[in-house]
Amino acid sequence: MKALVIGVTAAALAMAGCGGDDEKQPAARKSPVERPVKVSSAPEVIYFYRVLGDDPTPDAVSLHADGTALVKRIYGRGWKDVAVELPEADARRVIELAREAPFEVLDGHTVKPGGFGGSDNAWRYFLRRGRTTVTVAQGDIPRSFRPLVRELNRIVEGDVGTARGEDGHYSASGGVAAGPD
Repeated sequence: MKALVIGVTAAALAMAGCGGDDEKQPAARKSPVERPVKVSSAPEVIYFYRVLGDDPTPDAVSLHADGTALVKRIYGRGWKDVAVELPEADARRVIELAREAPFEVLDGHTVKPGGFGGSDNAWRYFLRRGRTTVTVAQGDIPRSFRPLVRELNRIVEGDVGTARGEDGHYSASGGVAAGPD
């Protein structure tokens, strides 16, 4: 049996053109070029993570003090990490909203443990500022947090900012992330 496996393997290699042949083989087809993502070294102002109902794949934003963000966007069977540079006015606005957000208002008002991934197809939001983290369901966002959540959603959706680099990640099942670009 061992000889049969070796013989079949050798035949397959010969048919594929592998071996001691000096003849040049055509170059392997390369996948689309992906630009590496450069992560800012500026301090993180806020981290925002959102998930829809019981969907296990979140979108996320890590917003930095220099007006840049690292955005995780889910597409099809994968995701892209996108380095985003915000226009100065938008950056100033969302950074101010993040720094002034009254996290203490959400004390005792957040989604209970085990209730983050609901089955009602509503958005759940996880926000972290410094060492303080809160989670809140879409219908329970206090009025004081709504402008911040709205701005962070705009960044995730690509409605604001300029992409400066991206890095695609795909599922092991061979799916390709299919995004708007």
